[in-house]
Amino acid sequence: MDVCLITQDNIIWQGSSVSATLNTLDGEITVLDGHEKLISVLVPGELRILTDQSNNINFAVTGGFVEVLNNKVTILADSADHFDELDETKANEAKIRAEKLLEGKLTDIEVAEVEATLQKALLHLRIVKKKKHHTSL
Repeated sequence: MDVCLITQDNIIWQGSSVSATLNTLDGEITVLDGHEKLISVLVPGELRILTDQSNNINFAVTGGFVEVLNNKVTILADSADHFDELDETKANEAKIRAEKLLEGKLTDIEVAEVEATLQKALLHLRIVKKKKHHTSL
């Protein structure tokens, strides 16, 4: 099955995979070869692409859409960051900045932008914490 992860900036990852696990409004789903047609909204969470029986490629995805059609999974993500690129210090700093900004006077558009930044930082922190826990086992 082919998987393509795209953001508004570029193609983040494209290749063959055994499965793709992602978070939708209906919960976590795993797409396998031969999956039925699907279009769904993505919610912030982890995207795990299993390229073969032992290799996972993991991303933090902040939302978007997924389409499954004819053994091709197309993921249109608002943003996608590879797990190896996540930085706990930077995410924590972004969280603190966003929380401080939300205390001030902002327009509706500014509030939406800052809340999106805060949600992304919280997602990164959650994934970094989970990653640390798994590597310490």
